[in-house]
Amino acid sequence: MAHGACDSCGNAKEECECEMYCSRCGGTNVQIAMWVRTNTEEVLDDFGSFDETDTKWCEDCEAHVLLFSKDMKRAMRDTGS
Repeated sequence: MAHGACDSCGNAKEECECEMYCSRCGGTNVQIAMWVRTNTEEVLDDFGSFDETDTKWCEDCEAHVLLFSKDMKRAMRDTGS
């Protein structure tokens, strides 16, 4: 994987569309609760949906937050939201 590449898709971070952002601070230091098979560490599914805050967390804000994609972040910036 290239330096500065997305951990999920391997594309350069500036080209990546899959990274998720905090709705409060815009940072990428975020977490989501997941269902994981404990014996195989296989990730099965996320916990809840992206419009729920109780299963999403931003380390920088130290709060439960909504998450959004780069496309959503760009649209918010373009509309002044």
